[in-house]
Parts: sequence; C-alpha cells; structure tokens
Amino acid sequence: MEIATFDTERFRKDGEIFSREIHDNERILFHGTTSICEENILNNGLTSNLSDNSILSTITSIIEQFEKMAWAGDDAGGFLVLKYYSKESDYRKSGKKPIFFKHELSTACLYATIDFAGGESSRAIRKSLSDLEKYCNNDELRSEHLQKLWRKLVKNSSWLEVLPRKFRKTNAKNVTPEIYSEVWDFMKNNWPTMLEQWPPCSHQLPPHLPKIEPIQKFLNQMKEVNVKANYPIINYQYGVIFAIKMNNEDFHTLENWGEQGIVSFQSIGPEKIVGICRTDEISYALWEEVKMSTVVNNRHQDRIRNQIKLYQKTQSQK
Repeated sequence: MEIATFDTERFRKDGEIFSREIHDNERILFHGTTSICEENILNNGLTSNLSDNSILSTITSIIEQFEKMAWAGDDAGGFLVLKYYSKESDYRKSGKKPIFFKHELSTACLYATIDFAGGESSRAIRKSLSDLEKYCNNDELRSEHLQKLWRKLVKNSSWLEVLPRKFRKTNAKNVTPEIYSEVWDFMKNNWPTMLEQWPPCSHQLPPHLPKIEPIQKFLNQMKEVNVKANYPIINYQYGVIFAIKMNNEDFHTLENWGEQGIVSFQSIGPEKIVGICRTDEISYALWEEVKMSTVVNNRHQDRIRNQIKLYQKTQSQK
C-alpha cells in the first residue's frame, strides 16, 4: 500500500497527492474521511450498516421539527442538506445509505476536512441543531423569521385589502407575533386555501411564531444525538484519503449517482486499499481553491469520462 505525503503545492496545482500509477489508474476510486475512522477502515474495509435505521429516524425527526416551524434554518449546510441530500438522496433506496466514492481525489478531500468530520450527515445534524439553539437565543433571528412568515402569509400588498381594516397597514417591519396569529386565524376561517404549503416544507404555514419552549424540549431530546454528531469534530486529529482499486466484480455492484459520485451497497474489503494519505493541511478554503482550478477540472473531467466508460462497460457485462 502506498503511503503518500501531502504536498500542498502539488495539490493546489494538480489536485493530486498520490503517485502517477494511482492517479492514472481508472479502476481506482477515492474516499475521504477523518482519523477516527482510519483504524476501522484499515482493519475491516469500508462498510455500511444497512440495517441501522436509527440515523434515518433521527434525520427525519430533525427535518420535521424545522418543517413545523416553516423555517429553513440560518446555515445552508444544516436543514436543507439534511432534507435534500441526507434523507431524500442518500437514503433513496429503501432507506439504506451506501458507501460513497469519488472519481477525483480533490472532491474526496472535502470529506477529510475538519468541517466534514463524521461525514455530511453528521455535519448537517450539527448545523441543524446549532441553528435551533440559535433560534431559541437570538431575538433578531426570530424577528427575521416572523417577517418571512408574514410575507408568505400575505403574499403581496393587494391581499391586505381583504383583511380587517386594523391590519391593512401592517408590513414585515411592524408585524408582531400577535398580529400574525390573528391574520392567520382570519385567513383560516375565510380563505383556508390561501394557507398553502410552504416550500421546501410539507406543512402549512404555522398559526403562530414558533414558541421557544417546544424547541428547547426537542433539543433536550436530541442531546445524545448532538454529542454523537460532535464527537468526530471534537476528536479530529487529521484527515485521511484512501485510494481503493476496484475489480470487475466490484464494478458490477457499483452505482453511478452523478455528482454524488460512485456508490456501493456492498462492503469493500481492506485488501482493496492501495493508497493512504494522512494530513491536517486540508482546509475548506484550500479545497475550494482547487475545485475552482480550470487545470484540475479539465484533468478530472477526462478521468471521469474514462471511468464512466469503464463503469458502463462492466455494467453491460452483468
């Protein structure tokens, strides 16, 4: 197994860290993770507990909390990722989450950064619960949410004409929680169809600004979940990038999920690991810089095209 030393300048220039033998081999896929997972992967390979539904249940509970509030959160990496990537994409097949591999190394490196410690779902759980904490403690955040709810409720100024006279001068800047609730009740009783669903949530607009106490109760219920989600980031020492060489039999079990990469619902044994790089030098800023590199992208696109051809060829031989 090749043990690579992370060269920041080479990575910045070429988006590569392993030998040419590895980067030129189209059968090799990459997987980024962090130090707490390293020993288990080296000993047991890459595995996914497909029978464990507890994570999906947790994700669903958090999503439902945000949807009841009709709030998308303050951090784009929280609720929105949890709903559209973690639940609706990662668990798209019978509620089972696969193992993810990347065509190109630079994308895999994102998951070796401290921000992604534990994986994208753990990161989204951390950010979602943090947003709920902020919501409880930040008057300005709740005020912004009230303004957005009011705009959704009233839609445009012409709709104010259908409201009782005392509400017609209300706008997003002077609306109060009490006025919002009164107008909501008025619409519910007179024009219930106006309370249409609020994208991206599946619930109607709430009848009042979400109260803090139920959110705090939910956060108390999620304490153990929060501890588990934060464990990888608290215990982060360095990132790890694995190079895994697939054979024809492996390719028969792989699925191409487009931008999400190649996925497997089968375990990949440790004997398939042909390269490893440990580094604490990868930051989100460095990853983003490399991601925007035209030279790196052109090289990676060629590799991806060739790899997809290989993937399609092996799939046709099933």
